[in-house]
Parts: sequence; structure tokens; C-alpha cells
Amino acid sequence: MGGGSPPREDPPALATVSRAVWTGRRLTIGYGEPGRFRVVDPLGLVLKTDLWYLVAAHRRRPRTYRLSRILSARIHEEQSWRPNGFSLAEYWQQSRAAFEASVYRVEVRLTLPSAAAGRLRAEVPGPTTADALDHAVPAGDRLEVILPMEDPDIALAQLLQVPGLEVLSPEELRRRIRDRAEDIAARHAPPD
Repeated sequence: MGGGSPPREDPPALATVSRAVWTGRRLTIGYGEPGRFRVVDPLGLVLKTDLWYLVAAHRRRPRTYRLSRILSARIHEEQSWRPNGFSLAEYWQQSRAAFEASVYRVEVRLTLPSAAAGRLRAEVPGPTTADALDHAVPAGDRLEVILPMEDPDIALAQLLQVPGLEVLSPEELRRRIRDRAEDIAARHAPPD
């Protein structure tokens, strides 16, 4: 689709973390803010839309850590613990679905010119938009997209920035865009 992609992030801890994953060793990570450390059992690495994630067990519960937030990483000599029957693919799918269900509360069906796909990526950044565009249905020189979004206010603000975009549903968002367009047109009408 159109538009450039952001460069793949290259987190400083990637080499150390990947070595711990491949050798099956425990890891101490400094995560989020200076002075905050966790001992984790690495279960796998995931690269999703140019962002790296570590899946690791902390206190025997699998969790997801964004690699760019890992400030330091130190490998231990001891072997890491791994849950019986653990599947990284299944965990990632379930984790992602749970996250999206908690964040994305509005499903927007829209159509836009194919050439505006890059602008949609810029205005609504993130892996959800990339996935939605990957699954878009071409219709002539337009794309039909189903895009999960956080809430109607955010959807309104972000989608108004994309040229040629038309919201097909939900009807409430269509009405709000129409009201905003009428307000803008009224304020910019030529003087009598």
C-alpha cells in the first residue's frame, strides 16, 4: 500500500535478550524506568510491525515486554523455566486479542482512495492499522477497510485528516463527521 513505513526499531537489549532466548537462560531486565528490575524466564521474541517484543514468564506467568523499554539485560547461568506445552504463537494471538478488546471499542468500516493508505497509517499509527490495510478489500481505485479504533472522539479526530475517506459505519460516527463538515462549511461560507 502507499506511504513509507517507519524504520524497524533496533533496541539496545535485542542482542542480549535474543541470546537468552536461544540459550534458554534466565534474564534480569531493567524495564520501564531506571532502578526497576525483574528476573524473567524468556519464552520467545516477536517482531510485529517493526516493533520487537519479549514474551517471558515473570513469577511463572507469561507476560509481554516491549524491547525498546528494556533499559538493561543480564543473562544468568541458570536455565529458564518454561510452562509445559507453551506455544508462543498461541500466546501471542490470545494476548493480542485481549489487548485489542480492552483498547479498541469501535469497529469502523471505511473506504478511502488507495493512494491515501499511507496517510491513514500516519494519522492512525500502529499495528492495528497496518493489519487492517493488509486485509483491505480493493474496489477499483479505493480500498474498503475494517479498522478497530479506541473510541468515537479519537476516530473522528484522526479520520478527518485522511483525504477522500468515507466512513460507512458506525452510523453515529458518520453523523458526527457530517455534523463537523456542516459546521466547517457554515463557518467558511462566503459572506452574503
